Amino acid sequence: MLNNWITLFASLKKKTADVETYAKQVQSRLKIVSSKVNSVKASVCKNSACKGSTPANAFKKYSGTVSNILSLQGVPNAAQRSNANIPKMTQIARNALKYTTAAADESYYVGLANDYQINSLRDFIKAFRVIEYLPQAAEDLKKYGNTFNLISNHVGAARDGAASINSILSVNWSKNSELAKTAVGRKVRDGLISIQKSFKNELKGPLDNLVKANKAVEDLLNQFQLRKKRLEFVSGGVPYNRWTNVDMPVPCNKEKTKTFNSNGFTKDYTWDEIKTCQYSPPKVPFVKTFIPFTKYRFV
Repeated sequence: MLNNWITLFASLKKKTADVETYAKQVQSRLKIVSSKVNSVKASVCKNSACKGSTPANAFKKYSGTVSNILSLQGVPNAAQRSNANIPKMTQIARNALKYTTAAADESYYVGLANDYQINSLRDFIKAFRVIEYLPQAAEDLKKYGNTFNLISNHVGAARDGAASINSILSVNWSKNSELAKTAVGRKVRDGLISIQKSFKNELKGPLDNLVKANKAVEDLLNQFQLRKKRLEFVSGGVPYNRWTNVDMPVPCNKEKTKTFNSNGFTKDYTWDEIKTCQYSPPKVPFVKTFIPFTKYRFV
């Protein structure tokens, strides 16, 4: 998990930088397109030349598209802020990974003892520093990861802007019979065509690239479990009993008595006779043992 996150953060850094680059291009090119729309409108719409529904709706769509794309002006700053957190996120993951494989310094263990955090065998799992570190690390990663919502909040507007440009480019003004009837109408038509070209040449490419970069970032974020969930982490020790069945020969004694007679005297003599016996109780218990464990899940 930690290794995967480190790799993911590296990819996320590159794709977020792409978002920043394309978002800046979009805003820069938008100024050109917006200026083009305004200048053409001022030139061709004199004397109520654009009062008809066809040119009026076209200019309304152009203005709406420009306004929609202008709402993306906060994306470069959002990408910068998000990208600034990636080194912090990477370091947190690297520290957690280090704490899973390397022992802490002696002061860490002294602190556990002095604070009475190790009171039984089931507490020995705390000797692994990652046990203390990971829950807080997960909270910090989630907090830093949430800054990417600043980018995600604009994803829909970027898609809508790209779709709106495609809709603008789908109109074939050269075949519009209504505007072709008069010289004034043809001037309006030619102005609309020039605006189309401006949308196509200046804005379509950068905005399409921004949409793709946004999707790449979202796809990576969807692989980061803490984006929408939190880490539930538990550690401790599980006791278990061990025993053995014993069946072995052991020395044992048996008391024997014999009566001795000599010259009318009688004497009983008792002694212990040592011999081999089979020792076989049902089981011999060992000292209770604990298995340290950690459990985590994303909920």
